[in-house]
Amino acid sequence: MDLLKGKKILLCIGGGISAYKSVELLRLLKKEGCDVQVILSPAGEKFVGRTTFQAISEHPALVEMFDTLSDVEIKHVKLPAESDLIIVAPATADIIGKLANGIANDLLSTSLLVPPPQKILLCPAMNTGMWNNPAVQENIEKLRKRGVNILEPAEGELACGFTGKGRMREPEEIMDAVKEFFSPKFFKGKKMVVTAGPTREFIDDVRFISNPSSGKMGYSFAIVGRRMGAEVCLISGPTHLQPPSGVKLRKVVSAEEMLEAVKEEIKDADIIIKNAAVCDFKPKNRIKGKIKKEKGIPDIEMEMTKDILKEIKDIKGKRIVVGFAAETSDLEENAKAKLKEKGLDFIVVNDVSRPDVGFESDQNEGYVFTSGGNKYHIPKCSKEEFAFNVLELIARESNL
Repeated sequence: MDLLKGKKILLCIGGGISAYKSVELLRLLKKEGCDVQVILSPAGEKFVGRTTFQAISEHPALVEMFDTLSDVEIKHVKLPAESDLIIVAPATADIIGKLANGIANDLLSTSLLVPPPQKILLCPAMNTGMWNNPAVQENIEKLRKRGVNILEPAEGELACGFTGKGRMREPEEIMDAVKEFFSPKFFKGKKMVVTAGPTREFIDDVRFISNPSSGKMGYSFAIVGRRMGAEVCLISGPTHLQPPSGVKLRKVVSAEEMLEAVKEEIKDADIIIKNAAVCDFKPKNRIKGKIKKEKGIPDIEMEMTKDILKEIKDIKGKRIVVGFAAETSDLEENAKAKLKEKGLDFIVVNDVSRPDVGFESDQNEGYVFTSGGNKYHIPKCSKEEFAFNVLELIARESNL
């Protein structure tokens, strides 16, 4: 994917206690291959010294307009003009006010007036009272109307002892916003339904049949789909994963519940990513209460669960439907058979017998087969990168 590799980022640090989080943000940006230049406000430097940022960024961290008399570069013009994205984290009330009203009295505030507003990502951080102050909110609204990207602060305990809205978003959340900024918007205006995780089919009230699916792959599709502009509904079986931001989440347990949710959500959907590991079998009769082991091993009669892809085949219409095949052998043969049998546009197949990819792993590798007869290999990579590659392929093949 290399979505961020080589991107020029200008990271601006305001004078707030959350400046310490920006050190980790810088590390994450560098890890993704970004070329990062840091500017600190004079107040920002008092919270985290420039030496820390210089060591990680491998560039001088700047504070003053001219650090030496021999420095003839017009940095407040050159740096923002050459940057692909300017991140302000933390964005204090002072910085927000200056930017909203065209005030430029230091290197940081002057630099923010140079680029088009659409290239700026503000990550506000301040006391709850300050955030709710009408003047601050008016400034935020001004900037939003001009096209500035604003990642609103979170609610929680603040350094000042107050509890409320004002916490700067965590570095991982800011990275998500950065990746969304650079993601191609193939699916803008489209609704995408993604199923994820396992289902559970109960034997009695405490025991069930399931599988090792962690839901990580499906959640990655939901996250990347949202970044690519889609309105995403994630239908998830039981997992321990955090709900993705900006995504509608519907939690289900059984295959039957997942089928009903899918039928409801695909009515106005354009793309269905059917990634969930749905149980193929279930006990024919669920026993009430708990089976006591003193009664011996029970005879449990099994029956098939409904195949969700087959159930929606006749109502597919012009929707793009992507199926998944978790196989342990004969990958290509089985994938092609399912592609045809279930009337799919695409099928993604991977070898779940491998311990390094698939179920519960953070990585995946597989093949994509299309209804037009094409075959693509996606090499081993993170599940987020895997989702990006599959969705990019779908967009290209479908002329989106």
